[in-house]
Amino acid sequence: AAIIMTSLYGIIIKIREVEKYWKLSVYDGCIWLITFLSTVFLNVDYGLLIAVLSSLLLTVVRAMSPRVRVLERREGIWLDKLKFKTEGGTKIIQISGPLHFLLVDKIKKEIEKELGPGPDVLKP
Repeated sequence: AAIIMTSLYGIIIKIREVEKYWKLSVYDGCIWLITFLSTVFLNVDYGLLIAVLSSLLLTVVRAMSPRVRVLERREGIWLDKLKFKTEGGTKIIQISGPLHFLLVDKIKKEIEKELGPGPDVLKP
């Protein structure tokens, strides 16, 4: 019983680490929680297998979702519109992530949300 209590004490102390990983990245925090819970409630072998699979899945999800940012100029510096107060004017669209045919509609919607709908080219 003393060995089990000692190992559980170490596991409970590690719960404090989730805040550090969550601040680093929400994805890293999710992977930590999935790994911790699956290891505690299943067993170590299944917990590690689930951790590896969830890490691979979240990596694919992150690779499939590029970030679209709108930059505006303030005092000669281009700043993110959402993080800093900018006066408007010229805008730059910054896309961080992969660009391929599967993401065309998503990126187009993000750009239209920021800049408004563009001219309809197919209109007669």
